[in-house]
Amino acid sequence: MHRVIGTDPITNVYGVIGYRVDGFKNIIPAERRYDSEDGLTWIFSDISVADEYPPEPMVYCLFTNEGS
Repeated sequence: MHRVIGTDPITNVYGVIGYRVDGFKNIIPAERRYDSEDGLTWIFSDISVADEYPPEPMVYCLFTNEGS
């Protein structure tokens, strides 16, 4: 997992805008990251909502202690 740093296009604030996870091509937005209670990294996603081929899963939330 890698933090993506930049300027938020809506708020124009510089900082962590998301997370890139190996194996996923889309950036997971920072607002979908939550602290992990057990210290491990967890990704919850759903491939059934993908509208491309090969399908890219929709990530609902990312639990990690990175970036906290």
